[in-house]
Amino acid sequence: MSARPFDDSFIKELGAILRSTVSSEHFDSAGNSTGITSEPFAGKWVLRTLEFEPGTGRTRVTCHFTARNGGRDIVATIDAGDFQRLIGKRSRDPAFNSSRYSDLAVLVSTYIEEQILTYDPADLAAGEVRIPARAGNN
Repeated sequence: MSARPFDDSFIKELGAILRSTVSSEHFDSAGNSTGITSEPFAGKWVLRTLEFEPGTGRTRVTCHFTARNGGRDIVATIDAGDFQRLIGKRSRDPAFNSSRYSDLAVLVSTYIEEQILTYDPADLAAGEVRIPARAGNN
């Protein structure tokens, strides 16, 4: 049986998350706010492309990241077969996701963050990273 394909909304939502800005409030040891900073969600990385991989019938998405300081490229691949339970599901699980985005987009962005974005570009070899579903999510 072939995997149900991703839909356009997944690409749009994932792109919005990966290109977003996050704000952090900082506190001193006494608990007083010392200010708020904003930075790109992707941190030291820049999302160059986010697209359906040609010839896959929309069952694979690729995200091409480049280090902000240059020199390092990473391609994340996401296969629809790993996320079948979430494809097409528009309702959100409030225990996990209080955003306006689908659970699928939030989960995949979290995996990308864990496997790529939290690393300094110098610590990752250029190449491809497969973003898999964890047990119970497909």
